[in-house]
Amino acid sequence: MGRRTLIIGPSQTGKTAVASERCRQGAWFLNLDPARQSPNPPGCASLYGPGMAPMGFRFIGSLTPSQDPLAAMEALAWAADQARDVDLVVEWPVQTPTSLHVHVSRAVANVLEPTSCIAIGIQEPQSLLQLKPGCEVQSLEPDTAPLRSKAGLSVRQKAAWATAFEGSQTHEVSLEGISVMGARFGSGLPLEPTELAELRDLGFISAHYAEVAHNVLYVVTPGWPGDETVSLALRHFACATLVTCDPQDFAGIVCGLEDRMGTCFALGLLVRIDFDRGALILRSPAEAPLPVHRVRLGRTRLGEGFQPIGELKPWQV
Repeated sequence: MGRRTLIIGPSQTGKTAVASERCRQGAWFLNLDPARQSPNPPGCASLYGPGMAPMGFRFIGSLTPSQDPLAAMEALAWAADQARDVDLVVEWPVQTPTSLHVHVSRAVANVLEPTSCIAIGIQEPQSLLQLKPGCEVQSLEPDTAPLRSKAGLSVRQKAAWATAFEGSQTHEVSLEGISVMGARFGSGLPLEPTELAELRDLGFISAHYAEVAHNVLYVVTPGWPGDETVSLALRHFACATLVTCDPQDFAGIVCGLEDRMGTCFALGLLVRIDFDRGALILRSPAEAPLPVHRVRLGRTRLGEGFQPIGELKPWQV
């Protein structure tokens, strides 16, 4: 196995420049900072071969990888397998060190098992990552080049999304026989048609879909049905908590389309979910028929003209 180098630091401190130079010298490079991708759109993790030759990408679904640790770990494992016999450099963003981010950062270091770590603008990387003995640590000062404004970054991200979905067509993907990741729904037991009818009779007249998981009743319905209706439904289905989701929350969500080999062959933009017919209606530049085996829903939503309109919270997806 080749050498493994982990480069950490806040955004816009020169991590990519250091990693790119290593890549031009013959190493492979995995950019695990979804907020800053090129030429791939935001929300991805990109792998490059020697000379910065594109070798593929994985869809993370969020601009903050620690918010979707499973997707980040899968991307890291995929890259490590692709570059198992050569040197690999991994860029990992370290922003505000919340407990979650610290744990995910340590998981990245544990999976990668770096032989060296380059910390840019980070104090005590050994303590932060709990690096294993023998890992060489090098500390660098942040790049002093002028920082790019957030407004400029937003413009570039909008342009990247527009390019990613250029020439998109509308597709219908049946939910039968595929898996959906990144979604709260699907982990419980769906209500049978007769039970869904009972739910509507209780006052959820516009419920599109519902399921029960761990004493929680999840319902896809527009608006709030009222406290009395909620109490009736909870008693009827022997649940303690109700969580609702508006069908419109799914519109504009960016998703990754993966084949049976786990390769993300294209991105999709959800138009809506047809719960009655069990189908995803989405736009994608990929040609039909789509070889979809798994759909990974992200948290990024795009509005008119592919303008990013923020990231959904975990309970909204």
